[in-house]
Amino acid sequence: MKRLLLILILAFTVSEAKPCMTDIYFGNGVWNTEKQAKYSRKILRKFMLHKAVTRLDPQKEGVDYVFKYAYNPSYGKREDLIETFWQLKESGQISDGYFGAVYAALTWEEDTKFYNKLSEVIREYKSDITTMFTLYKTSSFDKHHNVLLVAHSQGNLFGNKMYTLLNDEQKVKFRMVSVGTPADHVMEANQTSPYVTLIHDPVKCSVHGDDMQALWNDRDKNGCATYRIDDTTGGYHTIDYVANHTYDNGWLCTRYKMDSEITTLLKNLKAN
Repeated sequence: MKRLLLILILAFTVSEAKPCMTDIYFGNGVWNTEKQAKYSRKILRKFMLHKAVTRLDPQKEGVDYVFKYAYNPSYGKREDLIETFWQLKESGQISDGYFGAVYAALTWEEDTKFYNKLSEVIREYKSDITTMFTLYKTSSFDKHHNVLLVAHSQGNLFGNKMYTLLNDEQKVKFRMVSVGTPADHVMEANQTSPYVTLIHDPVKCSVHGDDMQALWNDRDKNGCATYRIDDTTGGYHTIDYVANHTYDNGWLCTRYKMDSEITTLLKNLKAN
């Protein structure tokens, strides 16, 4: 009996001493295939293990942390833009009138069937929200893992939405680093979500026209995240640009700011 009790005590001690795993998710932006999202996860891992100023210990991978991804599906260039602006409207970033103007600008060349696209976009958005929440719950929170989301572009809007769906216990175990976010605030006043971005964050895309560029640039309400739509053709944008290029806005160097925030929040989660 004493031997059994000793075994149970030792087992409990070992389980309590085991460090809490943090799942580092990459959340992709618009116009990415799942293959490209996986590639961005690989780039983020390579950056944090080999290029960051404060690098993660490779020996701790699989023990203290692991890299994953939460895929934000692409449904087409215009569809993704409509979804992004819908998310901004839903979260109080822009007004109904602002959204209406953007929607009209994106659909005016299409036939009448495209005007019914919004209901389809919203339906797909709600389905993706459910899928992402289930992923975080079953793959991380149910296993008592922490979640550190490194989100790029539209992935930040999904991350902000996720936070509002978490219960209090899950919120304690959730942190987010925002890279190139189109949002200038989050839905919850007490959300811990540092912005790692530039006022004019360059993004390669295939959207053309001065009107579209003006719509995005006008989002600079509080000196926070705004996109500059470069009038280029082809391509998609990923975290690869951020991790492999140094572009400054005064003293701010995004890639090293990202490094600092990730390592700081990892320590913060481990201390919980």
